Amino acid sequence: MRGDYLLSRDDATMDSRRSRPEDEFKDHVVAFGPVSKTVKGGRRRSFRAL
Repeated sequence: MRGDYLLSRDDATMDSRRSRPEDEFKDHVVAFGPVSKTVKGGRRRSFRAL
């Protein structure tokens, strides 16, 4: 049947992942800027974040 599927993960495993404290690490962006690298086909654009 379409739409029928079986979940293979245990509910206890999922709960242990959610119970981790969210204050363990704090991230914030200090600097953000564009980076351009010239390659054979043109310029490859990306961004850096510190």
